[in-house]
This record gives sequence, C-alpha cells and structure tokens, in this order.
Amino acid sequence: MKNVKLFFLIIVIFVSTINLTSCLNIVRDIKINSDGSGKETLTIEFGSDFMGMLVAFASIGDSTNEQGIIDSLYNDEIFIQETKEKYSNMPGVTLLDIFSTTNPDSSKTMKVNYFFDDISVIGSSFKMEGENLPESNTTVTYEERGNEIYFKYYYESEEDEVTVETDSSDASYKESFAKIFEGDKLVYNLEFDYDIISSNANNTDGRKLTWEIYLSDIYTMEDPLVLEAVLQK
Repeated sequence: MKNVKLFFLIIVIFVSTINLTSCLNIVRDIKINSDGSGKETLTIEFGSDFMGMLVAFASIGDSTNEQGIIDSLYNDEIFIQETKEKYSNMPGVTLLDIFSTTNPDSSKTMKVNYFFDDISVIGSSFKMEGENLPESNTTVTYEERGNEIYFKYYYESEEDEVTVETDSSDASYKESFAKIFEGDKLVYNLEFDYDIISSNANNTDGRKLTWEIYLSDIYTMEDPLVLEAVLQK
C-alpha cells in the first residue's frame, strides 16, 4: 500500500507541474442473448499522449532504460500475449481473437472479441483490461420478473484503507487522475434480444442502448455507477 501511495503522490506532483492530458477511450460493444449469454467486442484506444505518459512514469528512477520501456510498451506481441493469457484463464469466457496495432501517430489500438456464457462475466472481464481505472466491485444481473427482464450493471469504486492523515493525498491523486483523463470516455453499447421498456441510457436505438461515461467522473464519483434497463419479453 505504501508503494502505491508513493507512486500516486509522484503522479500528483508530476501533474501539478505541467498541463498533462491523456487520451484513453474505451468502447464496449456487447450483444446479450435471451438466455444471458452473448458476445463482446472491447476496443481500447491508447492515445500517443497516454503512451508517452506511461513511458514517463515507468522511467521514473531509471531514465537509462527508457528505450527498453518504449520497445516493451509498443510491442504488439506482448500486448496480445498478456491479454490472451488473462482471458483464456477466465471462467465462462471463450476468446475469439485479439487485435493490437501501433498507429502512425504513436497511438495504439486494441480489440478483444470473446463469447461469454453468462451475463455476470461482463462485470469482471473488463476489470482485467481496466488497470487504468480505480479498483472496483462490479455486479451484473439479468433478472426475469414475469413478462419483464430487469438488467442492472452496478459499479462501485473500492475505498482505500487509509488513515485520516492520508485522506487529503488520496483526494489529490484522484483529482489529478480525473484531470489527466478529462474528456476521455468509457462507452457501453448494449444490444438485447428484447424490446426496451425503459432505461437510464444516454441513447436508445431500437433494442440497442448506449451509455457514455467520462473517465474523469469515474475517478471522482461518490455514488455507484448504475446502468439499468427494463425489457419486454
């Protein structure tokens, strides 16, 4: 825990001295079958600023190894292999394919396609790729109530176990991360096999719902993030 705190305090100082912004956009395209199984295509866009930030953080204390760090971060085979190991060892998931490429502007694009046996899996599958988001408790339910189905995606950040003396630093690094990811989005596109009666989505298109969440809001939110919908069987 102390090492984590030190790392984040370094980030706070780093961010406070320069006008640092990132570019990390995440899109989850999820098709949910009537029985709760389905398929997801996860797309993550790592902007060139974000990649540069990773290099800068990883080089703290060892600037002589900067080129090795760059080579490692931009190695698409490493991206693919590490992600394949994570998803291949995850119960309820059948990995279809992984795509990773470095773009001409030094940004990176990654796509992961997989089948899931049960809708609850989508709450933990992304956590494995979301190391840049706060630690969280996520539950996903798909409950039948007569002729209706209630869908709920519940995301709650885990509070760090800290003393009163470090509360101010916790708030500082969370606000700093919010600043770094200001403007970056996490987008959920969920398509169901049933008609939609109601939801709290930003947009509805037939049986498809879209939620757009700013990553900066995730770092500073006090209430849980809840995506919910009522479907007609």
